[in-house]
Amino acid sequence: MEIEITDRKTNQVLDRDEIQFTVVHKGEATPPLEEVRKLLKAELNSKDELTIVDGIHSDFGWGVSKGSAKVYKDEDQIKRIEPQYRLNKNYKKPAEESQEGE
Repeated sequence: MEIEITDRKTNQVLDRDEIQFTVVHKGEATPPLEEVRKLLKAELNSKDELTIVDGIHSDFGWGVSKGSAKVYKDEDQIKRIEPQYRLNKNYKKPAEESQEGE
């Protein structure tokens, strides 16, 4: 699986970088959000708690997904701006993951 940054803009008002990316996953299902976040962190050299994936979108049968993400400059900003449901989706705790499967 490979990730390519297709666009990167700095939003000075919200103090974050806004990222557009493409993930190539030929022969595999659309990758989970956590895997995409790991790839983005490595590619952008960003901190885990400051990187958030908005969404990943695939077209059936192509093996390529597109998505968007944000990298904030500090933790206070991410907590102030991002909705709680998106934070929960990106930063699941191990206890929450095990409860979902029950």
